[in-house]
Amino acid sequence: MGGHEDFWINDRNNKSLKRHSLLYGGTDDLSDVKLAGEHIDEVKANMTTACFEEATDMWAAKSELPESWEIAAYDDPKDIRMDIHLEGFTKGTACEFVFNHLNIDKKDSFAFGDGENDIEMLKLVGHGIAMGNAAEHIKEIADEVTETVLNDGIAKSFKKHFGI
Repeated sequence: MGGHEDFWINDRNNKSLKRHSLLYGGTDDLSDVKLAGEHIDEVKANMTTACFEEATDMWAAKSELPESWEIAAYDDPKDIRMDIHLEGFTKGTACEFVFNHLNIDKKDSFAFGDGENDIEMLKLVGHGIAMGNAAEHIKEIADEVTETVLNDGIAKSFKKHFGI
């Protein structure tokens, strides 16, 4: 589960969670991640990611959830998961909030993404940049593609666009 300030997991030894963490965080060491059950009073999550060993299990679980929830399902053998957001909250609605709150023109905004739940955001901002590890259909909707997260794609884009 993820919130504005922290995230929590339910099992540090779960193979799916370790695989997901390795893929997106560069490590499968979950020893420092808070366990939700032990820190339940601290959990203030606005989204959760459910990892699965089998795609059939993921699709079965998705069919049980309310259709009004924002769910991005990933049927990728390397990382079978669902990202589940509170109803009415997406990365796109977060961008809209930032635009309005900080009075930023969309044309001056940048976003980086690599997953299904990033499509709305990448289309919404002035400069949607897909990560090198994104699926082809996500790269196609982006304004440009950078390197993968593990190859410093965001840093390289910052250097390209802002000289930093």
